[in-house]
Order: sequence, then C-alpha cells, then structure tokens
Amino acid sequence: MNKWPNSIPHDLDAALDELDCWRTTPANSDIWSTVLDWLQKHGVEAPEGLPTRPKA
Repeated sequence: MNKWPNSIPHDLDAALDELDCWRTTPANSDIWSTVLDWLQKHGVEAPEGLPTRPKA
C-alpha cells in the first residue's frame, strides 16, 4: 500500500516557494538542500539502494 501523499506537503511547498523569491535562479543543490532539510525535520529515513552520481 502506498502511503505517499497525492500532493506536495504544504510546508515543503512553502519552503520551495521561498527559493523562487531569490534574485538568482536556485541551483539544484539549493533545491536539494531545502528538500533534505524538510526530510530530516520530519524524520524521513532514506531507503536502501538510492542511486548516486557516478564518480568521474
């Protein structure tokens, strides 16, 4: 059974909206940092086996 919500949680949506107010376009790392902060704040554990960037 899938327990993921059908839409983005309100507090995460608000945090991402704040990035839109920046003078410059947020980088992917800025967006990831916001999402990671939200995940950690809510105690969401990372699943095993997530893909990572290949080493150069």
